[in-house]
Formats: sequence, structure tokens, C-alpha cells
Amino acid sequence: MMMAAASPLTARAGEFDDPPSLVGFGGQYTMLRPVRQVAAVPVQTASGDLVELGQFAGRVVLLNFWATWCAPCVREMPSLDRLAAKAPADLAIVPVSVDRDGRAAVERFQRSHRLARLDMYFNVEQRTSHGRGDASAGVGFGLYGLPISYVIDRASHARGYIAGAVDWDSDEAAALLRFYAQGPAG
Repeated sequence: MMMAAASPLTARAGEFDDPPSLVGFGGQYTMLRPVRQVAAVPVQTASGDLVELGQFAGRVVLLNFWATWCAPCVREMPSLDRLAAKAPADLAIVPVSVDRDGRAAVERFQRSHRLARLDMYFNVEQRTSHGRGDASAGVGFGLYGLPISYVIDRASHARGYIAGAVDWDSDEAAALLRFYAQGPAG
């Protein structure tokens, strides 16, 4: 599905030769080499249902790992909420909480920070991500700090990540997401 002409992510195909630069408050976007297929790992929805990341195939996914106790995450979440408000249908924003207190902590956080547009997800039994040095089979995303956001293309390939808070309202963030929205599906 192509993005609507009015979308903030719309661009001409081939506008960029390489992904545009995105520098956040704690680092810069780093391409993954080699590109890898996203593992069939589950995340839990706020209603308790399990979904696999592969269910987002056909859409660009901004997969964000965060926690309510993480100060840079607190800084970043309002811009993710604003991005969710204007995101086209073929961009999925998937914030995954790694809070040990689970849904209750996240719901309190959402209310107190007035985050109304983000669907929240949870790291089921720590199978969606791993910390430094404890990668295991079937766990695809390293947490090299919080927050950390991965960009997954329409064909479910993890393309890159940025560790640290990002201003998702910025022109640079929009350009990066636009690059992957208009890029090849595989």
C-alpha cells in the first residue's frame, strides 16, 4: 500500500541513496549490517492479547523499547504520541514497555502524561528483547540502552536502530521514516 499524498511521510521513490541522518539526544541512527528478518517474537497488547511482530508486515514499523522509570523515555514519549496521531496507515508505531510492573505502571504513566494516541505493548517474558551479552535464539532486539527504537521495513527486515531519546516531530525523523516507507519492500 502506498502512502497518501497528504501524509507527512510522503516522498518520491529514490529521493535518497542512503538513509538520511537522524541524530537523537543520545546517539545517531545506525544501519544494521547485515539486514535481518525479524524473528517471530510476541508482544502483548494492553488488552492482554499476544501478537507477533510479523503481523505488521506490509507496514513500516517503528519499534520503540522504553520504560516508565527511564528519564529519556519520559522525554521521548510525547513526540511518539504526536507521531501516532498523524501516522498514515502504513506506519505502525509499536512502543514496547520493559517495565517489570507491567500494564498497571504503563497505564498510570499514560494517564499522567496524557498519551492518548499510542497503543502500548509489553515485552512478554523478556522474549522480544535482550540486554547486552544475553542474546538467545529467537530474541531479536538488543537493548543497548533505553529508549531504543528499531526501524523495520515493510518486508519485516530490521534495518537499523537509534539508542536514546529522539524528537519524532523533527524533519530528520520524518525523512528517515519516509525513506523506509518509499523504499523497496525487501
